[in-house]
Amino acid sequence: MRKFIVLFAISFVFSGQVQLEKLALGKRGEQYRAWIYFYDKVGSEMRHISQRAKDRRAKSDVQSNHLWYDLEVSQIYINDILELGITIENESRWLNAVSVLCHISDLEALANFPFVQKIEPVLGYRKPQINFGKNVSPDSRDFDYGNAQDQ
Repeated sequence: MRKFIVLFAISFVFSGQVQLEKLALGKRGEQYRAWIYFYDKVGSEMRHISQRAKDRRAKSDVQSNHLWYDLEVSQIYINDILELGITIENESRWLNAVSVLCHISDLEALANFPFVQKIEPVLGYRKPQINFGKNVSPDSRDFDYGNAQDQ
């Protein structure tokens, strides 16, 4: 029982801390881009579902006309994030998350909110620069295959 209490206390202490080495992948200059995942969709509004989507769901034998994915991301949570002065880049109702651009201190403050499930970096990809060389010209390659009659 004592081990359980100690483990619970340790997990509670570390739950609000941000892992800097994990978030380094989302660093953009002095700021970080990160996904903020939420536990639930409290106070969310239902999205309008088109008749075509309703027909497709009926054809696929989906039991409910309104699924969890039809709910918007909670506006209450978004307002709490905006009050901190954090820029929200994107919202994902499928992930129940928002992508933000902020400083590390803002991420540490977000980690302490009770509705934040986890924080992950927004992974970026940069296409590598291809160096074609300076001396590339049609004459720089030898394409002599010999006489056509020998082929």
